[in-house]
Amino acid sequence: MKNFFSYRTETLLWVTTGLLLLLPISVPAATPLSQCKKLKGKDLIYGIGSSMMGSDLGPMLKTRLSARGHKFRKWGQASSGLARPDFHDWPKQAKKVAKRQRPKVFIVALGSNDYQDLKHGKRWVKFGSKKWEKLYAERIDKMLTAMTGPKKQRAVIWMGPIAFKGKRAERRGPIVNDLMRKRVKAFDGPVFFVDGYKKTLTAKGRPLRTFKHPKSGKSIRARSKDNIHLSTQAVHWLVANPILKILDRCLPPKKSPPKP
Repeated sequence: MKNFFSYRTETLLWVTTGLLLLLPISVPAATPLSQCKKLKGKDLIYGIGSSMMGSDLGPMLKTRLSARGHKFRKWGQASSGLARPDFHDWPKQAKKVAKRQRPKVFIVALGSNDYQDLKHGKRWVKFGSKKWEKLYAERIDKMLTAMTGPKKQRAVIWMGPIAFKGKRAERRGPIVNDLMRKRVKAFDGPVFFVDGYKKTLTAKGRPLRTFKHPKSGKSIRARSKDNIHLSTQAVHWLVANPILKILDRCLPPKKSPPKP
């Protein structure tokens, strides 16, 4: 015959089990780009952004994607961003590109030129103010909406600013980067954020001057002669590779070389 303590222990087990069953089960969400459809060779991938897209990143992506049989076009507008639509209105232009070119994937590289006050109509809005954050976030959302399309049928890989030396840049860069990351992650659609800012910082949080080659381990210069833009090697390893790694989710499997 069970004593009082046996009954109490058994009762506690049943109550504990019941409570555990009532607790919500955490299921990891699918990554946004897992929603994108597999691309075919004739499908267009379109890169838009500032000077890095026009110089090293764009041609680099084209070479590597063309080698896999994919079409790539780019539009790199030097000194452009989202803060100065009077100079270049990317949300408006992205909508035109989507309509005329009909790419299946957009690759964006913007943000490094936005460490400044924002032009809104005929007025200027102070950097970092609540009004600035609201308007800047709206421009990111508008651009994402234009690129993904009415049915969210297009994938977008968005890379924010890179880190570079300077009191102003080091103070304002994280603000632009964090806002871009939050808006991209909050967007309902097949979009993905590549944190180029984090990838171009040292472990101590300062802009990279050199980095170790992933294969040889040798120290490589991370900057071009102006000490702001990334070197070709840095673009290859720190920017292009992470973007292509994400894009692989939308690309067909790599073809194995024929056996001899």
